[in-house]
Amino acid sequence: MTPTRVKSLTLNSPKVRAAHARWDRAHRRRNHRLSFDQLFRYFKDDTVRFSQIASMSGLSNQRVHQIYERFFRPLFAERTGRERYQSYKWLKIYQRLQNRQEQVFADDRLRLPIEHARAASCKIEGVATSDREHIATVKMRSLLVNGHLCSVLQARRTRKASGSSRLYAQFAVARSVLQKVDAVIFHCAPPEMQHRIFVVPKDLILALFGTTTGPTLSVIFRHERCVYIGVKDPVLTFRNTRMHGIC
Repeated sequence: MTPTRVKSLTLNSPKVRAAHARWDRAHRRRNHRLSFDQLFRYFKDDTVRFSQIASMSGLSNQRVHQIYERFFRPLFAERTGRERYQSYKWLKIYQRLQNRQEQVFADDRLRLPIEHARAASCKIEGVATSDREHIATVKMRSLLVNGHLCSVLQARRTRKASGSSRLYAQFAVARSVLQKVDAVIFHCAPPEMQHRIFVVPKDLILALFGTTTGPTLSVIFRHERCVYIGVKDPVLTFRNTRMHGIC
């Protein structure tokens, strides 16, 4: 990213005015279309590549690089052209992650837990990863809640226990997932019923199942039937959250 001291530079800064004077003395017969002020703004913005500046000015990439090295590099914390490119590349990755995070957070599987967690003053972040083509993206079923890695599971169906009228929501939790996360967010979201959210630390889940073997664990929560409340305005219960230090 561009250093703060570089961002604060303006055309009225003493260093910039001195560089402008050197530029004027050396370019009395300028043979390109861009002024010092324009070049300063372009070189200050890492998203503007040398090749773009060359195209706008009618110069070669090499000549643009020479101008930057001679007149502008001392203004920008002695950052080389390669360092500008690295900053540009990381900025593009960051922007891609931000855009992808917005898309993931809008997904129905995450949207309601995120909204309620933020209402409980929790800091929510996406979990960065890469796809099969090694392009940066954000995981679909994971969140960072106040720095704690959480897996998010959703159950949209309920079932009844034999001989009982009580309803239960059942989740399958992979042991491999539990080894990587700090907690699991269970979102009970059956249609036309009250939504309930449980945040359970992984150590508690593993302790409940003791020495049982198998690749997955079956976790069941009791779910009471209630009046239809509408999809747009569900009642949420963010349970076991503050108690276990997640929020």
